[in-house]
Amino acid sequence: MARHKKQERFSVKTEKGKSGKKLYRVEGYKPSGGRIRKSFKVFADAVNYRAELEAEVEDAKNAPTLQRTLLTPEQISDAETAVKAAGGASLATTVTHYQKLEASLHERGMHS
Repeated sequence: MARHKKQERFSVKTEKGKSGKKLYRVEGYKPSGGRIRKSFKVFADAVNYRAELEAEVEDAKNAPTLQRTLLTPEQISDAETAVKAAGGASLATTVTHYQKLEASLHERGMHS
């Protein structure tokens, strides 16, 4: 079975410049769609530039993104606090569990 080719966002290609000398071109596309094309005389410089671009893209994946929401600023603040307090658990799971506990206590006459 054939292996899947590793896909890289940016590549280094060898080409000849107008003067006939060997150049190394870094090309690819940023996540925003912007095209990158930059030539280097030294292969190591091209590889380093490609690594910088890849790191930049990877950092962008981990960056917080703005999202539209129907929540009020107070609700957003409350949700952020709850997420931290939940210790990695889903808020929906935590709330559902709490509601079940409350219903169980209420049935037993031990509600708060």
